[in-house]
Amino acid sequence: RASRWLLPWFALAAVLARALASERGTGTFVLLGIVAAALAVAQSGRALALATRGRRTGRLARGARRIFGLDLPGEEVLALDRVDLTIRGGMVGILGPNGAGKTTLLRCLAGVLEPSRGALRIGGVPLARVRGVLGRYVGYLPQEFGLPGGMTVRDYLDYWALLYEIEEPAARRERVGSLIREVGLEERAGARIAELSGGMRQRVAVARTLLRLPPVIIVDEPTVGLDPRERVRFRNLLARLARGRLVLFSTHVVEDVAVACERVLVLARGRLVFDGPPAELAGVARGRTFAVRIAEGERLATGSGVLEAGRRLVEGGVEVRLLAGGIPHPLAEPVEPTLEDGYLWLTARERGAR
Repeated sequence: RASRWLLPWFALAAVLARALASERGTGTFVLLGIVAAALAVAQSGRALALATRGRRTGRLARGARRIFGLDLPGEEVLALDRVDLTIRGGMVGILGPNGAGKTTLLRCLAGVLEPSRGALRIGGVPLARVRGVLGRYVGYLPQEFGLPGGMTVRDYLDYWALLYEIEEPAARRERVGSLIREVGLEERAGARIAELSGGMRQRVAVARTLLRLPPVIIVDEPTVGLDPRERVRFRNLLARLARGRLVLFSTHVVEDVAVACERVLVLARGRLVFDGPPAELAGVARGRTFAVRIAEGERLATGSGVLEAGRRLVEGGVEVRLLAGGIPHPLAEPVEPTLEDGYLWLTARERGAR
């Protein structure tokens, strides 16, 4: 970035040196002075436009953005807002509704995106200093991980092992074979990827991510689109990988976190609203979770600020689960909260605060 700013000045200095050597007239030096002043104004205006984009500022900054920031987005989205956390190991789940900032956070941690403010450290080292070798320490599996359907599982992993500079044939065969066993695809190692189910393809992508044996694995929405059986199998795979590693995955399926994670983060509108064990997340809704039994087809009338958390058929009618700061209905009875109740209460409260 610095070279882009300095290059025009180097060019201008070269022109000036040549003008001095050839003893050009005064008009040449006046023209060079005008060019230098224009360049300084343009660079200062561009710097101001970049520094103040997305903020409410005074006339000068707005003018700079209007003149020197025409290529910048007109309205920026604040994807993450003061997210401060330290993650050391184990299985960590990130919960949040769509648009909460989960993918943005994972992309920043994986080095795909650079945060506009703040700092990221991997092993205590600023991420910017290890960005060139980050792939050796962080394995990242995004939501979209296109796989070549015409290749077999073994050939695909062997190909990526070569790209990852595992060049010794015996070591490569051992690494690929052990990962195929690790993800439970021994019987399909010779099958073409196009012939595999969605869950199996995800396991192939995980095996590729593990080829460098990274100590940190980041997975974005790993169970989307999987049937219940494949989802459980994939969840168990991530739990096994978390032994001796840090596995960080995002999801909007509360059940994935409830049974697999020792720590859960909840994001809502870009803010970290909870960080702790799953049991504590359920406790957030304690004293705020109620159940009301009504006849099937009956309409339940409640006051404002009451959130319906679910319904289930019971003998003689329907049981409606409600979240509220006080008793939401004369027939409501307090019940033990679940992880999902705590999650819904936090995210609903955050929406109301905004």
